[in-house]
Amino acid sequence: MPYPCSLLTAHNNTKQHRFLCAVGRGNIVSKTDVIAIIKCVSVLWVLLGQASFLMAAPQTRSLVQFDIPRQSADDSLPAFGQQADMTVMYAFEEANQHITNRLYGEYTRKEGIRILLKGSGLYARFSADGHLIITQNNQGNEMNSKKKILAATVGFFMGAGGVSHTSAEKAQSAEGMDWLLEEVVVTAQKREQRLIDVPISITAISGEDLDVASIQNIADLSYAVPNLSTVEIGPGYQIVTIRGVGNLRGNTPTIGIYLDEIPLSSGPLYSLDLQVVDLQQVEVLKGPQGTLYGQGSMGGTIRYITNDPSFDDVEGRMTLSGYDTHRGGWSEELTGFVNIPVIDDTLAFRVSATYKDKPGWIDQPAAGVKDINDSELSNIRIKGLWQATDELAIKGNAIRHRNNYGAYSVVNTTPLKESNFRRGVFPDQAVPPGTSDYDLYNLTIAYDFDFATLISSSSKHEQETIGDDSQLIDFTFGPVEAVTTTLLNNVKSFTQDIRLTSNEGSGKNNLFDWTLGVFYNDAETRLSYDAFWALFPQGVPIDLRAGGYEIVNTTKSIAYYADASYAITSQLTAGLGTRYFEDDQTQLVFTGPEAGILKEASFDKLSSRVYLSYAWTDNLNTYFNVSQGFRSGGFNQQGQPNYDPEQILAYELGTKSALLDNRLNVNFALFYSHYDDYITTTALPNDVTVGITGNVGEAVIKGLEWEFDWAVTDQLSIGFNGAVTDAEFTNITSTAPAPSNIKGDLVPFVPEYGYSVNSHYSFNWSSAVAGDFRLSYNREGQSAVIDRGQSLAVEEHPNEPFGFLDAQLSAQWQSLSVELFGQNLLDEDKLVGVSLSKQTAQHRPRTLGIRLSYDF
Repeated sequence: MPYPCSLLTAHNNTKQHRFLCAVGRGNIVSKTDVIAIIKCVSVLWVLLGQASFLMAAPQTRSLVQFDIPRQSADDSLPAFGQQADMTVMYAFEEANQHITNRLYGEYTRKEGIRILLKGSGLYARFSADGHLIITQNNQGNEMNSKKKILAATVGFFMGAGGVSHTSAEKAQSAEGMDWLLEEVVVTAQKREQRLIDVPISITAISGEDLDVASIQNIADLSYAVPNLSTVEIGPGYQIVTIRGVGNLRGNTPTIGIYLDEIPLSSGPLYSLDLQVVDLQQVEVLKGPQGTLYGQGSMGGTIRYITNDPSFDDVEGRMTLSGYDTHRGGWSEELTGFVNIPVIDDTLAFRVSATYKDKPGWIDQPAAGVKDINDSELSNIRIKGLWQATDELAIKGNAIRHRNNYGAYSVVNTTPLKESNFRRGVFPDQAVPPGTSDYDLYNLTIAYDFDFATLISSSSKHEQETIGDDSQLIDFTFGPVEAVTTTLLNNVKSFTQDIRLTSNEGSGKNNLFDWTLGVFYNDAETRLSYDAFWALFPQGVPIDLRAGGYEIVNTTKSIAYYADASYAITSQLTAGLGTRYFEDDQTQLVFTGPEAGILKEASFDKLSSRVYLSYAWTDNLNTYFNVSQGFRSGGFNQQGQPNYDPEQILAYELGTKSALLDNRLNVNFALFYSHYDDYITTTALPNDVTVGITGNVGEAVIKGLEWEFDWAVTDQLSIGFNGAVTDAEFTNITSTAPAPSNIKGDLVPFVPEYGYSVNSHYSFNWSSAVAGDFRLSYNREGQSAVIDRGQSLAVEEHPNEPFGFLDAQLSAQWQSLSVELFGQNLLDEDKLVGVSLSKQTAQHRPRTLGIRLSYDF
């Protein structure tokens, strides 16, 4: 950049900062109710948009011609100040970590800065004297911004024809590259860090990239994240696997799922039907995360981070989508958010909502029903931020989700009915509709003591899932209409997390970072189901069971945790974390032979991790990480003994790099995990036809992951991400007469490989219209489900490889964007068998659609 350098230095508490100042001059809702709500919200958005337009009216009469390429924010912000002829202030340390969008065409200053910073992680506010203040955190008030200015090293940029000032480091570096990749900041270790500095494998996807890639749920997310795999059976009913860890059995989860500070995993199979709406970013942490996230994260953790309210302006977005699914029908979606400041720099709210009406694509010919797996969904989130003082911030979050659906997205692959839905026992009766509803509440209080921040997070979670789980079992003598089950899963939980986290290091020379915390969980899960076995053909003898079960499981757990790192040298950092966990469980069965019997069990575990990280340069880091994961045991029926906990010990060696002046990001990770006391299905000692939950033995999971992202030019970027994984049982310790697995069997639901290839090309349709084209191909290798525990059943169910091709083409005007998109363009079936049942989960067929978005 052609800016000469001059520095003024200021100090605050012996900490020196750099700051650059660029100066120019300046309950289930019915469809009718939902439609009425949407109309009201739409009117509100229109009124707010008109109000925003009227407030900005003086600016609309003064348009500015902008021409700023996609580049580092510390290059684009001075350019914005020069072209807009106004003052722009920002911290250099923050700006050089973010990439801003291309800004080309005539806009007002307000519109221009919004387009420039959209999805960048930076936020803009206009001060009372007309200056533009840029911060990394949209929670900061004006007083905090002024404090930061006074504590910073300051430079000045005079207007057109004047003199600019920047940091010496910037002046000595190469000129700003138009096509730099954004430096990602994550909070995976309960503090803000550069992704490249965190000593674990993490994939982070920004909210903007989530929108562009049409990622709407965890199943879509899995195609963009190496070694994250899902089997989507239905709303709130899915299997999630990270690095080979993801189980059907047991009563506690293996993968942690968080929405902001709210832990959401209720079990290995039942989870929330989370919607990707108005998110800042998603972080996928791979490998055991037990130290900071507890026993539910023995395979990894998925963190959904929502956007906070902003104190600056009334703003929002409304998006309308329509798309057609092959062999299905036309779907409609309405999604949007509005940000509402209430008290300047003190109180603001952000409301996000979505409504989806999605016909299915699977038929039930025997009942004369088409598109049986349809769904109608509404989701609303209200988030508030109260900056009570400079030190005290309070956030509140409330979410209401309702989803009515017709049936699970499963098809029957037996010779009886191929590629259609078929109920067991009553094939000519339509499947009763299901629901997946939940309510979430969270209150987070943060107080900054200067040396550390104390955070209290209180969460309440209520969930109800109802679904028909009719099955056909594929026995060795042929498929049998075996069991009909209507499931009701009801979860209520309360969690409290209190932690103290150091600010910007502590101790001499700020070399020591630490976190101390305590976590409490009180949860109740009520599972009700009606089940009966039909008469078997060919006179096969079996003990028929009529009626159903109602079981209530409770868990009360408390954990104490600590995590610390110390910079031994300027390049070498060592870290240690540990967590002590106690879990008291009960189970009460209300029906059947064990009715009224209260079962009790307690589990405890000390899990730790240790790591070393070496920074060869600021943009090249190598780390070695050893971590433990743990999951509690649980109860069996039929008078059988409890099953034991399972645990995992994982080793990881990785490197993260930003090369070619930040144009190329290359990350690699090698991992090796030893799994003990794997929880799965085993047979009763005296009846191999009846399965219970037990511990089968040991498994080894090892593999390689890579992420490759290259900004080839200022217009073209490409990516290649993937993983190869080998997961098999190595030692069988079960004493059951027919264990579910033998040595050498594959661990269930672990693809042999997976990769994603993507490209993004930006261009201009005209001087006033920008364009984007994105193309991606995602492929997942073969996996298998093997269960030898019930000798009458087929033992192995291989799941074939599959791949999805997606594309998006868009045009962006001042506030309006139009996008054409296609998903699964090759119309491949993803058929994944989930158990001995011959019903297999199926992915949505080829889908073509259009999306309109309006920003105000």
